[in-house]
Amino acid sequence: MDFPKWFANILNRNARPDQETQTDIIPEPPALKIVQEATAMTIDTSTVFTGPKGGKYRLNSKGKKVYLSA
Repeated sequence: MDFPKWFANILNRNARPDQETQTDIIPEPPALKIVQEATAMTIDTSTVFTGPKGGKYRLNSKGKKVYLSA
C-alpha cells in the first residue's frame, strides 16, 4: 500500500525529528496580487423602491435600505 506523500513526510519527521529531509521542505505558493479598482458609486436617494412583499424603501447615502412608513 502506498502512502500519500504528505503522510510519508509526517512519518519520517516523527521517526527522526532531529533530521530534516528535502521532502519536508514544501515551497510556498506564489503570493496572489489583489487588485481593487477605485470606482465611484452614486446612490440615488430620491428613488422609492418596492420590496418583494410590497414594502416601500429608499436608499440612504451609505446604500442601506430605509423603509418608509405608511
